[in-house]
Amino acid sequence: MAGRFVRSSKYRHVFGTPSKPDQQFTGIRGVMDGATDGHVCAVNPKFVALATKPSGGGAFLVLKHDEVGRIDNEHPQVRGHKGKVLDLAWNPFDDNIIASGDDHCMVCIWEISDEGLTENMTMPVVELDHHQKKIVKILWHPTAKNILLTSAWDNKILIWNLETVQPFVEIDTPETPFGIDWDYNGSRIVVSCKDKKIRVYDAHKGDMLNEWAGHDGTKPQMVAFTKQGVLTTGFSRMSSREYALWDEKTGKKLANEELDSSNGVNQIFYDRDTGMFYFAAKGDSVIRYYEMTEEAPFLFYLSTYQGKPQTAVGSMPKRGCNVNSCEVMRFYRIEKASTGNTSNFVIVPTAMTVPRKSELFQDDIFPDTAGDEPSMTAEEFQNGANKDPILMSLKAGYKAKEKTVRAGATVNKLGSKMQSGSSALTKERSGSGARAASGVSSSELNALKDEVKSLKATVESHEARIASLEEQLAGKMDQ
Repeated sequence: MAGRFVRSSKYRHVFGTPSKPDQQFTGIRGVMDGATDGHVCAVNPKFVALATKPSGGGAFLVLKHDEVGRIDNEHPQVRGHKGKVLDLAWNPFDDNIIASGDDHCMVCIWEISDEGLTENMTMPVVELDHHQKKIVKILWHPTAKNILLTSAWDNKILIWNLETVQPFVEIDTPETPFGIDWDYNGSRIVVSCKDKKIRVYDAHKGDMLNEWAGHDGTKPQMVAFTKQGVLTTGFSRMSSREYALWDEKTGKKLANEELDSSNGVNQIFYDRDTGMFYFAAKGDSVIRYYEMTEEAPFLFYLSTYQGKPQTAVGSMPKRGCNVNSCEVMRFYRIEKASTGNTSNFVIVPTAMTVPRKSELFQDDIFPDTAGDEPSMTAEEFQNGANKDPILMSLKAGYKAKEKTVRAGATVNKLGSKMQSGSSALTKERSGSGARAASGVSSSELNALKDEVKSLKATVESHEARIASLEEQLAGKMDQ
């Protein structure tokens, strides 16, 4: 009798491994839970950020990866929010810049030095306060520098140029936008709303390109742009959790499967490099993972990682994964402590690994991936340009770039057009309600201006010298 056909896959045997206890972050108090479907844990190759619940206002921890062990109750935090922090997002092109949104309508941009936090931080680089209700999502543009998307319960989606501190696209949605994602080059966004509709918009003009009915349930739906279409998670009419794949041009459902009857909203973690995607929800003790292919039925279940119930989950960008151990994804699961003070929380790094015997670089599972260099400026994107991400090889391993912030001064990395100096704190930008913040004194500012002038003069001198030498060389070649 012929054997049963088994689909070939490089990722069939991917398995999850939690870090050892001495490599976990323990003793963390007051983690944000239950109040948001945003990402309250955000990770990059330098830091782990986690939203907390202080006695007043909103805050989040920023931990270096080597700060494992017990986190002191007095550990410095970012404490500049008046309301609870609901979403966090690291800048994909600058590992020292993080955006945060709260339930008092405010989005803040912060700059963290390579040394991490040595004292509480209360002064953001930029405040964006155009929204009128609490923030839902914050998303950095995947290819353009200093472009940020924000959404809120005021049924608005804004796309900001942080170099001018102005929103240049404003989209009014019929209902609250729950899930949002950029496509591969950031030319379109997909949005799921409270009215159970999925909509695709042009990211430059804000025009709606298509809409269709999503999942039948009333709970929030999450969305992700993939190679094969729009992937969604949601609930059925009978409140069962399910997921589906849609053709974004026609709205046709390409695949659909029911999962279970749990209540947590499944967040989507999509890995374009491998075609794998993962589902994780608050309150669940599992992370399910699947593989997406180019042909029907498109979506294939791989396995389930089983751990302790999780309060939140963050993920490391591919460039921060350990390619030497064939790690294709790393999650940072927030769990309740099982020993000691059980009201505390633990951050558990969890590696998703492809088992391979060879110690050589596995280029078949590590194709070139999106790097940390933008492919265009904010101005180019605002003027209508679209460019794919600049890819990087992971063969030599990735090393995070060092960018140190000078003590006592906030270095403006968001663009030369941003206002600086103390006057920017009180000057309202007409229409946007955005403010630029800086801790630079007038004497320091003048010194920086003098240094810039000196450097410009040096550059001009060198350029003149180069031009002279080129003329001499051209003359000798003509002889």
